[in-house]
Amino acid sequence: MLKNQLLALSTLFMLVAACSKKDKNGDDAPPAHANVKAVQDYLLQTDSVKAFGQAFQAVTFADADVSSGITVFAPVNSAVVSYDRNARVTEAMVLTSDEVKDHIVKGIVNKPDLSHGKRLTALSGKELVVTIDGDKIMINGVAILSISTDASKPAIYTVANVLSKKVAAEDSFTSKAEAQAFLDTAYTYIGKWHHQQITTDAVLSDDAVCGNLTALCDLDNFNITGVNGHLISFWYPAYTYITRLNRLILHVPALNLPLAESNNLIAQAKGLRGFLYLQLATYYGELPLQTSLTNENLSRSSLTETYTFIKNDLTEAMGLLPARFTGADHRRISADACKLLLARVAMAQGDYIKAKQLTSELIQSNTYSLVAANTIFVSDENAETIWNIHPGINANYASVINEGGTKSFIPALRYAEVLLINSEARVNLGELDANGINQLLARRNQPTVTFTDQNQARELVQSTWKTELYREGQRFAKLVKWGRAMEVLAAKGFKEHNKLMPIPQPLLDTNPNVYQNPGY
Repeated sequence: MLKNQLLALSTLFMLVAACSKKDKNGDDAPPAHANVKAVQDYLLQTDSVKAFGQAFQAVTFADADVSSGITVFAPVNSAVVSYDRNARVTEAMVLTSDEVKDHIVKGIVNKPDLSHGKRLTALSGKELVVTIDGDKIMINGVAILSISTDASKPAIYTVANVLSKKVAAEDSFTSKAEAQAFLDTAYTYIGKWHHQQITTDAVLSDDAVCGNLTALCDLDNFNITGVNGHLISFWYPAYTYITRLNRLILHVPALNLPLAESNNLIAQAKGLRGFLYLQLATYYGELPLQTSLTNENLSRSSLTETYTFIKNDLTEAMGLLPARFTGADHRRISADACKLLLARVAMAQGDYIKAKQLTSELIQSNTYSLVAANTIFVSDENAETIWNIHPGINANYASVINEGGTKSFIPALRYAEVLLINSEARVNLGELDANGINQLLARRNQPTVTFTDQNQARELVQSTWKTELYREGQRFAKLVKWGRAMEVLAAKGFKEHNKLMPIPQPLLDTNPNVYQNPGY
């Protein structure tokens, strides 16, 4: 009896204690830590990330994880509601607790702390890798869109996509050797594409006719539309190569290589990407600037934005690459190659002071010099070649770029262009200095000249451009830049709108935010 009474009293005491505890704390979980509450309030009050805020609100955090502050990478609403919906185990439309924690880092990580290659560990244990591409900061390849400016709040970044997505195995690299081989393959493709660009330019200009390349005859006659097969095969491969280069830029940091090795691979990729975008901008103007591994929902950036992007790529690459590669690596894009490409951009934008500066630096380096005219295209390790991508001649375009069969290669950049840009920039600045032009004339045993006035100097510079870089991929672009395309090419059918080529119609059909160039 006594035993039963004691058991009853014990049970009653436990019930009273439980009721007392319930009365004290209610049915809810303990109140959220102040740092968590600050984030929760911000997310729920910010329309663009409210969906993530609702998922965040349901997660319980250990005090040890949040007491020293937290950093949050909050994906936008559209990314949350569309994330991996078909692959979920449950039908929940919000992120799971672990998925939310994929976006949260212990401690405060301010913007200056987000350096290229930096690794962060999320509360879930997921590794987050920082990549900086121009003025874009990305976390695991996802762009940061904005940063909370409220100093009283924890660090809260808005990001373009959900970070829980896994990098596809085919997108990541397992070793430096794999990444290097991938980059080397990109060089091969881009080298052959460069020969297509040279041929396209030659046929569009007065340098060449289509001849037996019947697929180019519509270009030769300026009977050009958005469904031109040759131009479609010019545009799409370029963007395929850009995507390959983006893969290197985004995923090489995850290899955790020594900084110098990682920087070298990424800088080459950025230099090549800048080169491709510059070539495309020359013929199409405003471009979709793709920095991810997808070409969905593209839109065209302004020409100023396009050139700024190109300059950022080339400038970053120039700061990390050697001035000149030699030996087995001599066909890699170098700092000097990037410098000359930047001079091209400066000329395209009419920044003659910058063009003069960049080319003067190359001249004063005494690294390059003119070679005998009959040896320019014999060896791509000669003193005149600044950058050659492809070791031979692309047979598909040999009839145009290797007329007469005397060339072993076609350089992307050579020292003659340095002298031409420098001379043209000086003339446009009112400096009547014929030294660079005379060096080019003398090596071909032509009489030297004296500049007497700006108009006469411009004519001499332009005529030297034509003879010196004949069928090397710049004639059409130069005629357009000089305002002489109608004068020289009208007989071929050139019209004013042909200054730019048409954006491929298939791209317009799948990307409503991409618009056609005028006249097509």
